[in-house]
Amino acid sequence: MDGVDLTDRAEIDSEGFRLSLSHLTRGVHQVRVSVADKAGNVGNRLSWRFGIDTPVKSTSGIDGGVFRVDGDPYFPVGIYASSVSPSFHLPHIEAAAKAGINYKLAGEHNIVSLLDELQQYGMKGLVHVYYASHDMRRGDPQPLTQLVESVRSHPANLGWWNEFSSVNESSMATDAYDLIRELDPDHPVLYMLSWAGKFSDAYFVYAYPIRNPLLPDDSILSIGELVLKPAYEAVAEEGEGKQVWFASQAFDYRLDSNRGKVVTLDGGFRPTREEVRSMNYFALTQGVKGLCFYAAGGEIPGTDFVADVTLYPRQWTEMLTVATEVRYLAPTLAAGVPTNTAHLTKGTSAVHFIELVHDDEHTLIAVNAEPEHVLATWEFQASVPLTMLFEDRASDGPVQTFTDLFEPLEVHVYRWSAH
Repeated sequence: MDGVDLTDRAEIDSEGFRLSLSHLTRGVHQVRVSVADKAGNVGNRLSWRFGIDTPVKSTSGIDGGVFRVDGDPYFPVGIYASSVSPSFHLPHIEAAAKAGINYKLAGEHNIVSLLDELQQYGMKGLVHVYYASHDMRRGDPQPLTQLVESVRSHPANLGWWNEFSSVNESSMATDAYDLIRELDPDHPVLYMLSWAGKFSDAYFVYAYPIRNPLLPDDSILSIGELVLKPAYEAVAEEGEGKQVWFASQAFDYRLDSNRGKVVTLDGGFRPTREEVRSMNYFALTQGVKGLCFYAAGGEIPGTDFVADVTLYPRQWTEMLTVATEVRYLAPTLAAGVPTNTAHLTKGTSAVHFIELVHDDEHTLIAVNAEPEHVLATWEFQASVPLTMLFEDRASDGPVQTFTDLFEPLEVHVYRWSAH
């Protein structure tokens, strides 16, 4: 607490811990908790702040190339899904929050109560401002002003998001951005679509390639060529060091284009669980600094259910698994520095990877984005003992070269100490 290790004073059991502190001073205090096994292997970390006779101000934004919430590095993993909501009759949002999904794209309607509920789950909301900003076309800034002022100080507010369908709305995008930042300098404004990134605090882009009528080959690599590459080129051209966030496909086009109908999915829900995993990890290898699962769906006629990914256990559980793994990797993903002490000597055309170093640990994220097996050989600058995270595998002692099999669309995450 406040930088002092109080572990020996805490009562710890399988449910958590208790810590009695009777002489805390007035002001804002911060608690940090990390979980480790008896061998010292660190698991998840959690931190929070509270105030004594002092309000706790919540802020978020990009500082020094790192997205931070209340000053701490933060890797956002979000979801867009009507069934993953506090108001839905099944506990999908509880499962999402426990897994590591830490924000929801939140609509403008009843936004205060929605953020209150998200706060109870330990989640945040990226608040939609599209409809309120449209009144600015008529010269009326009041609806947007009221929306921003109503939740700008809410602890569950991660920031603001907007969407514009064409460059013809550039003027409104600029006016809305300027007004929001004037009213609330403590949270970012994110515009979706690549073209609108120049009006935004980050490029929030998306790609939905699976069963896309315009992309008949289901190519995951198209995410890079058609969306991420242009976004990074625009970032470089601007020269302001903006981040790129990515929304991945978690819906089936056949359901989305037949809303209000009962649809039989020949061959099952697409994307598959392997495609869900590969798409998101591929985006990580390209350096994105935020993720979001776009899981749109319509109501099923005559029922209380929504035809979305939560009805398909393989894909839904894979999304939750990816979120849990990304939560573990979050300190590295948010604040790690790219490096290149590992090189591919075989399998270079199919395997895409990024190496990050953080707190003297190297993390190598690699994905085979092709639908075929690949045998890859890694070469390291020095002999290192490898751990394959999330797989219960390790190298047989330090190695300077390592050969690994990648099944179609498979992901491997390697970690080793810098010393």
